[in-house]
Amino acid sequence: MSDSKLPRKIDITPSNRLIPREGLHLTALLSLLGKVALNPLITAAAAVALHQPASRSVAHILDAVSSSPTPAKALFLAGVAYQVNKYLSFWTRQNWARDRYDWEKEIVLVTGGATRTGFGGLVVRELERRGMRVVVLDVEKLEYDVDEALVTYYRCDLSNPTAITTTAERIRREVGHPTILINNAGLVRDKPLTTTTIHDLNLTFHVNTIAQFQLLREFLPEMVTRNHGHIIMRLAQAKHHHAPSCAPGQKYTSGYLHKCLQ
Repeated sequence: MSDSKLPRKIDITPSNRLIPREGLHLTALLSLLGKVALNPLITAAAAVALHQPASRSVAHILDAVSSSPTPAKALFLAGVAYQVNKYLSFWTRQNWARDRYDWEKEIVLVTGGATRTGFGGLVVRELERRGMRVVVLDVEKLEYDVDEALVTYYRCDLSNPTAITTTAERIRREVGHPTILINNAGLVRDKPLTTTTIHDLNLTFHVNTIAQFQLLREFLPEMVTRNHGHIIMRLAQAKHHHAPSCAPGQKYTSGYLHKCLQ
């Protein structure tokens, strides 16, 4: 996709597509069944199609539904309740506000984005290509060239709470308040649990857990005040596929923290 075709604004709303872009699988098939069976428009249309005489009036539709067999009426009412609950749940989580994002006005903070081949570095360069202001926090040096008008790099040791506080103050003063926070940084000490030292535990938990809490404390209040902001938590694949040598470095709390934010 060329830069001229990139959307200048994005709307963070859940996808309503019937078939996910990943393709068909059991979870997708069950979801598809639920979207069809619990869609009151579909069940009402089926009731009208089976009801005679045919009519499109609201009174006829209600009469068709009410005269349907009990299982069909139960399915229709369950669908209505499901859709209402889905609507209220979504907008309650959104604080009843539609949050829109403009590429040119957002400030994205990416932790662990200094390496050229790392996930964070790829995200930084893609956001830069889209013309967004990006702040990179990493203890490593930046390994690739950037447009300094768009990308600002701060060397910050995320295992050091004082360094995070000091750097956060500099970011607010020199760049502005981040509107999107991408907690990407992570650290794994490839050691068995029996040989892991207290230093290893402190280092990994400060980077993988405590730093995320501290960054939220620094930047989330302003997002809440403006009623505008987005938090992205990157979890490791090892969260689902456990390895003994990675036990001390797991991002155990990231998923729970993400659910709490919702």
